[in-house]
Amino acid sequence: MDEDILSHCGAWLRPGVHLVVLPWARTLVECSIEFLEEIIIFPSGEVTFASLNIQRSGPNDSLAWHQSAISGVDVETFDHQTLIAFPLSFDWDALIAGSHNDHLDFIQFLSEKADALALDSIRFQLCRLDLVDTLPAKAGQIDSNHMMAGALLYNAQLKQGRIIGGAAFTHFPTRGLGLPIDRFHVPAPLDGEVGHHVAHALRLYGSLLEVEDQSLKFVQAISLLEFLSDPYRYQNFVDVKKTIARYVAKTTTDYQRLLLRFKELTGNKDPQTGIEQGYRTLIVHLGKRLREIVPGTSARRQLFLELDGYIRPIIGHMVEHSDMDWASYVEVRREMKPFLLPEN
Repeated sequence: MDEDILSHCGAWLRPGVHLVVLPWARTLVECSIEFLEEIIIFPSGEVTFASLNIQRSGPNDSLAWHQSAISGVDVETFDHQTLIAFPLSFDWDALIAGSHNDHLDFIQFLSEKADALALDSIRFQLCRLDLVDTLPAKAGQIDSNHMMAGALLYNAQLKQGRIIGGAAFTHFPTRGLGLPIDRFHVPAPLDGEVGHHVAHALRLYGSLLEVEDQSLKFVQAISLLEFLSDPYRYQNFVDVKKTIARYVAKTTTDYQRLLLRFKELTGNKDPQTGIEQGYRTLIVHLGKRLREIVPGTSARRQLFLELDGYIRPIIGHMVEHSDMDWASYVEVRREMKPFLLPEN
């Protein structure tokens, strides 16, 4: 408590590399969490900002800075939030000269940067497709005013801090209490070809968590499975489901059951009547809603838990092999035979 933030983050800073501090609403952290990348998550009230010389909007500032000031995002806002801090190289002069829309766009960019550094991995580990009550807000969003987001930025050369704020995002999750985060190790993807693909998969998974429309969420979950099967080319789902089943099935019988289940979930025309019964085809091509296909609330929740159970083993395995090139990883995947797979 009451430690100045530069005692934790000052060593990151050098000419052209500035400190970024973002609030992160709907999260609860008991103690600071540091990552292998230069990023720290601080609990509410853990650090102070006295050394940052934060400049309030003055008479000589542009309209953009006055707009940030009237957003209500100020240094006191950062005193009562979970915070994310990391260094970033950016043009400070361009920030000072930018418009309010430039500032809002920059907040969105900083939020995406925080996602890539750590938050995508945190959401993957601690959230689930069937459980939205724990979904955190976007980095930059604040608890005290769901319309607003902000960022605190510090230039060590000028010994000057600035706060930008405004309505940078269109949505804020309100169901449930949000995400408690305990100290844990987040296995970040390594810098191999597989690592680049799984980093994108984590980003897609994080976006999937935020989808409100369950029909769209279902379709996007199937699309994510297709991407995980092969990031480079379109595959017929007949081939996709065989890849997915390798990660999930434990016996030959289980493997065959999963192939039939994936047919039900995607395209499944009755050979006798010609009537389509596959979930995805019904939604995408015939305009059905998921609640029409799966009427019960608990049944739909179980469906998303099932989809989560297909996605997680693949992403987890790819993270473990994220230093590999894709061709080598495909060979590793082909050897995943805990039982004798059928030839077809």
